[in-house]
Amino acid sequence: MNYLWPYHSVELKFKGKKMTLSSPWIKLEQTIGIDENHEYCTKVIDVLTDSPKSIEDIQLVHQIFEPLQKFPLFFSLPSQTKLMDLELSEASTDYTSQCRWDAQAVLEFSETANGGTDPVSALSYLKLFHLEDMKKSGQESSVPSVLEMAKEKNQLKPALEHFVRQNHYVTEKCEEVLRPAVSIHSVAGKAVEQFIKEEAGHDKLLRRSIKSLDKEPENLVVLGPLVKLMDHFKFVAGKNLLAFCFIVDMFERENPDGVNPVSTYLDSIGEHKASGPIKTHSDINVEGGHENESYSILEKVGLLHKSYVIEAVYLSQYASDLMQEFADERRIYCENLSANEV
Repeated sequence: MNYLWPYHSVELKFKGKKMTLSSPWIKLEQTIGIDENHEYCTKVIDVLTDSPKSIEDIQLVHQIFEPLQKFPLFFSLPSQTKLMDLELSEASTDYTSQCRWDAQAVLEFSETANGGTDPVSALSYLKLFHLEDMKKSGQESSVPSVLEMAKEKNQLKPALEHFVRQNHYVTEKCEEVLRPAVSIHSVAGKAVEQFIKEEAGHDKLLRRSIKSLDKEPENLVVLGPLVKLMDHFKFVAGKNLLAFCFIVDMFERENPDGVNPVSTYLDSIGEHKASGPIKTHSDINVEGGHENESYSILEKVGLLHKSYVIEAVYLSQYASDLMQEFADERRIYCENLSANEV
């Protein structure tokens, strides 16, 4: 079992009968039903500020955070019961010198008593690097920021058409990109196969959305960085399961408030027929628990060799960079919509 532990930058506060978790990228408030002065709340705070930790302390912290595990706030501590995975061998190339992200920190955090690296724990650290990178890059390229900018420029509808087409391209390429991961691991591959089945038909939903806007998908631009990202995704799917799951997580992570900004802005301009399929797409992902799909896949994998994890750090870092490049390019495209042929 992988117990949850908050990221270093997460702050926990109890006030009244509410618990607040704050990080640089998300803030959550949760009703807990007991007063802030209750001994349980006091104990949790003490455990988080003191060290070392006993297994009882770790279980106490996990208990209060488990209902919130879908939010990007937590490490997954390494399981001490897994054995080395016999299907995923050492990497053939040493990527240590090419890693901007701290591969050694991932290895040290995710190491187990059995000598290997816990993949679930490693993934939680890779996600932290990605979150920190996104925070450093600022909010100007975020979906709400770009759409609000387009609204102010009276270019909201073409911006929304552009956004939906990018999402449609991802779903259109989905099976082709995911398929190589089916054969990379006999047990985890079955989970990937099921995931592919659950994603089937999502491209048709988004095609309906685009056609409701009186456009044809093929006539709308797909940005170069997104094409590169999906090509990289396919390459990774056949090479490294940990990096593959990191990229799945990047795409499947829902907004913390559960609201899809694209559908919200479509509704705001009366494009309800276009908004409907997007909401359906989001609802399917939420109901299927796709925000935790990566963890579900990696739970079926044993401990990893260090070189395999370092390779995953490098491949994940590159995917994160491409995702940011795509977001920036999307912002620039929407800034220049009046000059673009949409």
